[in-house]
Amino acid sequence: MLEKLNPPKISVLIPVYNVEKYVGRCILSVLNQTIQESMEIIIVNDCTPDNSMRVINEVIHSSSNTLNGKELKIINHETNRGIAFTKNTALNHATGEYILQIDSDDYMETDMLEKMYAKAIATDADIVGCDLWRVYMDKKVYEKDDILKNKVELLGEVIKTQHAARWNKLIKRELLKENTIEIVEGLDYGEDSIFMIQCFYFANKIEYIPQAFYNYVQYNDLSICHLPVSEKNLSNFIGVIDFTTKFLENNNIIGYDYELAYKQLKTKFTCMKNATKQLRMQYSEMYPEANRYKYRFLKEWKKEVSIYQLLTCYFALSGNLCLFNAMLQLRYGLESIRRKKY
Repeated sequence: MLEKLNPPKISVLIPVYNVEKYVGRCILSVLNQTIQESMEIIIVNDCTPDNSMRVINEVIHSSSNTLNGKELKIINHETNRGIAFTKNTALNHATGEYILQIDSDDYMETDMLEKMYAKAIATDADIVGCDLWRVYMDKKVYEKDDILKNKVELLGEVIKTQHAARWNKLIKRELLKENTIEIVEGLDYGEDSIFMIQCFYFANKIEYIPQAFYNYVQYNDLSICHLPVSEKNLSNFIGVIDFTTKFLENNNIIGYDYELAYKQLKTKFTCMKNATKQLRMQYSEMYPEANRYKYRFLKEWKKEVSIYQLLTCYFALSGNLCLFNAMLQLRYGLESIRRKKY
């Protein structure tokens, strides 16, 4: 794509699929941004089967007075291509100095772009991050996402899938162009961590604002994060580890054996927990090199999970499939009783 003579300062990228209940609020939060600099809004329709595009058009029509200084692009895929391809479509059409990617069921605080762009310009940052709100039906929970730390520590945390969200980060487009960074197509689950590992590694300047500007909605039942884990999801998890391992090797990045093992052990457990009984043995044999970090991983992970989940994970990683299967059966039995009760 040819570069514009006077490109916008910011490109806001919005993939759309099955979000008719939420996308109106998302679009309004972008249109109502207080930033005075020029911006473009790129909406990519991945053949959504619902009324998302009708909702978007209605919101744009009723908010035409807020479009001043904002260029709007709507791109329609001819066939459904998946979330990773859709994100790349948006990236490939972006012309702004900085980009911000927002999921279409989430929304921004009105001063998000103004504050983050001001920080980026004042510091010449490649990446500016912020905190976020986890939005539930009945409450909002503040979550810190402090990325202002030395790069060695930051990369280690991202490898373990912390700070891996792309949607609360303002990113200089030149960083992506110079280092050929894009979303890995074919991976529609966990693709953000791969994207952010590359961004953080190649960035020269990273900044952070300790304010929550992004609202991360937790109650969209159609979100890929809330759908049952499928065999494709499991292969995506493995694909993320394969890419991460190759990226570290190709760039001679060393010193992250434990962080990679943490990701491998967590993925092994997730695959075993969600696989059919016939496939559990196959998944249990993955990543034997990570087993030496098993107890360190469990000690760290116990801060995040229940005793039941910790025990189940211990049996899985120890190769004790009999006790592991028994723990799963216990869970299924308790869930069945709970469903009958209510």
